[in-house]
Amino acid sequence: MAFQIHAYEVFDEFIRLLGKASPSRAASLPRDKEAILTTPGVKKLIQTLRAVLENEPSIAARMLAELHNVGASSLEVRKYKLLKSLIRMYQGANTPYLNFYGPPGTITSIPYHVILNPQETSSVNHIPLDLQGKTVFVGFSERTRLEQKDGFYTVFSQASGLDLSGVEIAATAFANLLEDLPVQPLGLRGHLVTILLWGVLLGVLGRLAPTVLAAVLIVGLDVLYLIVVWDRFATAGRWYPLIVPIFIQTPLAFFGAVLWNYFDTHKEQQNIRKAFGYYLPERVVDQLARNVAHVKTSSQLVYGICLYSLPDTFSTRRFFT
Repeated sequence: MAFQIHAYEVFDEFIRLLGKASPSRAASLPRDKEAILTTPGVKKLIQTLRAVLENEPSIAARMLAELHNVGASSLEVRKYKLLKSLIRMYQGANTPYLNFYGPPGTITSIPYHVILNPQETSSVNHIPLDLQGKTVFVGFSERTRLEQKDGFYTVFSQASGLDLSGVEIAATAFANLLEDLPVQPLGLRGHLVTILLWGVLLGVLGRLAPTVLAAVLIVGLDVLYLIVVWDRFATAGRWYPLIVPIFIQTPLAFFGAVLWNYFDTHKEQQNIRKAFGYYLPERVVDQLARNVAHVKTSSQLVYGICLYSLPDTFSTRRFFT
């Protein structure tokens, strides 16, 4: 509700985009500003818009396409982003994941006495207090555990016991909507495709490269994957799989490739023993089987006799001649 009220300055543009995508839906929405800005009015507006865009997802897609066609050139950049975030809010999931910005105190907090005496405080700190165009959440946001009246355990909870306050969580949710930056896990299809492609890549490297080189390449790929995943999470809120690719697929792919190479080498040695066992001494066969990988690169000077036997018919004819 706070975000819808904050974005009311672009409400006319929002209705125009909705009218382009679905004229009948836009005509049924309320237009009275005073009624909309009341609690029952904005609640009814939100419920109506959510029902429309949830029942017909293509409407939101057409609105975003129309907004893209209009572009930021026809609108202020701030209004363009605000419109896009508003459409995305109604288009998004019912329960987005909060994208926390940091530990308690990361979101700017202003003490009550600063609000009550802005001129006095500004003259002391030489910092003007400007809240115009901003949304302010009012509540307790203390910085000590003993003074904290409402706290919620999160990944940024401190060792001292200090948690994020309720008002900071509300401001976080509002900022996520405003910036269109909630945490967005990959869908089931994207999750499976990522894991499949990663497993294939690790398997191919482990199979084709020598063992030591394969280990180095796989570790390097893991580090690169971690960097990419962290960057996507920090900049776009995208949540890629991490535990399965790094801690399950990597060791399985490496040791699986090592075992595969071992069995292949053992099978090749048996084939060499069988093929050369008819013609060479057992000692030479064992040497070839153990060093099959170096047969083409190694050289050795030996002395021997070359035996040549002519065909029987030719030998017989020559004998009688």
